[in-house]
Amino acid sequence: MRLPSLAAMLVLLAGPLPGQFLPVLNNPASVDVLVGDPDTTINLNHVFGMEAIDNSVVRFSSNFSSSGNPLVLDIALFSTRAPVSRSNFLTYVTDGDYLNSVVHRSVPGFIVQGGAHFFNSQSGFVESIPTDPSIPNEFGISNTPQTVAYAKVAGFPNSATSQWFVNMGENGDNLDNQNSGFTVFGRVTQSTFANAQTFNNPGIFPINDLTGILGPNFSDTPVFNSFDGTGLPTLNELIFFTSVSMEPISSADAGQDTNLTFAIESNSDSFFIDDEIINGNILRLGVLDNQTGNATVVVSATDSVGNVVRDSIQISVEDTYERWRNRNFSPADAADDAISGPDADSNGDGYANLIYFSMFRNFDPFSPVPTVVRPRLSTNTRQNGDRHVQFTFNTRNIVPMTIFLQKATTLGDWKDVLYDSAVIGTGQGSDAPIVRIEAVEPIEEPCQYRVKWVLNES
Repeated sequence: MRLPSLAAMLVLLAGPLPGQFLPVLNNPASVDVLVGDPDTTINLNHVFGMEAIDNSVVRFSSNFSSSGNPLVLDIALFSTRAPVSRSNFLTYVTDGDYLNSVVHRSVPGFIVQGGAHFFNSQSGFVESIPTDPSIPNEFGISNTPQTVAYAKVAGFPNSATSQWFVNMGENGDNLDNQNSGFTVFGRVTQSTFANAQTFNNPGIFPINDLTGILGPNFSDTPVFNSFDGTGLPTLNELIFFTSVSMEPISSADAGQDTNLTFAIESNSDSFFIDDEIINGNILRLGVLDNQTGNATVVVSATDSVGNVVRDSIQISVEDTYERWRNRNFSPADAADDAISGPDADSNGDGYANLIYFSMFRNFDPFSPVPTVVRPRLSTNTRQNGDRHVQFTFNTRNIVPMTIFLQKATTLGDWKDVLYDSAVIGTGQGSDAPIVRIEAVEPIEEPCQYRVKWVLNES
């Protein structure tokens, strides 16, 4: 390990000051329900939480300033949630390893990463930070904006050493679910997160590929916009930290109240999902009008000093054929497979009920159906002259149903063929979007094609 200079000598104030906490997302919620199910309720106190933090932040002071003040990152460390990770980070800090360390990676809206390299003033080169043995993974807190986590080697969960990154966006869906999750051990304070956003802004720090100059870690390096992209940037055009110190955390950055205030910030489809917060912490989600599909409801948790963490709750509402037939047929007809069964043709138009199940949440089984929603056959001639068969139709994204494209060169001898599919428009006369499927293989001989709907329900 490198010995710290006087500028990097630190005084550690150990342990949490009673009452200092920051909000976290512990258990991101998702909802999968069937049409007609009762409303879903979620206790938001089980989704979010408040974590105790140390009474000092680790302050990384950069070589850039604004109005004469250096752009700093204050990192508050969670005291007990990831103890090995916290201790490991503080070891690198107290050993002076992060002094003059470089921000070697920035991906706008995703992360700002450092802790791998430092500028050696004696050699005049950017060199690798000497690393201690890797540490075990301690994933638990979701990778939400402002959180600080360890970088790892792909495929090796217990490979974290010195590299850390700041989450600049809602990265939980990605980073929580790969490589056994990325361990969050701290959070950039709300008063200094704007500085991280500055480092992450490609208008101020354009992203450059410096792998040919500085090595493989420098493929996405933020360099101040005075650099013209040629040759080697000067030291002052790179982001590096001229001092690393322990500072008392501001009372404006850490709350003393462990209670959170919850709010619904957005609903991607309020005509589909009904939502409200009951008794301050219970989120109720209901499906309107027997609809199916997907929606996202964003819920926020705010502490006593304004720190916010969010969860984007993905809601998937599926239908079943049995529920569909019970909604659309009388009790007597719903019990009669000859009328309401998936292969029956209740309105005598030549299309089975199953096809209409794929198109309509609700429909009158004994009334004419608009021609526009029925499957249409066509061909597509590609640039090489090959003709490919296409079918265009309306279909809901229904899990218990599979759609097959089939081909027969001999009457009745149907075989499945591969196809590509794409959503090409919104429903017209149907509850479902317009989908087009096209056979992968070209038409090479006289044959017949059909689309077959198969119900997967037991």
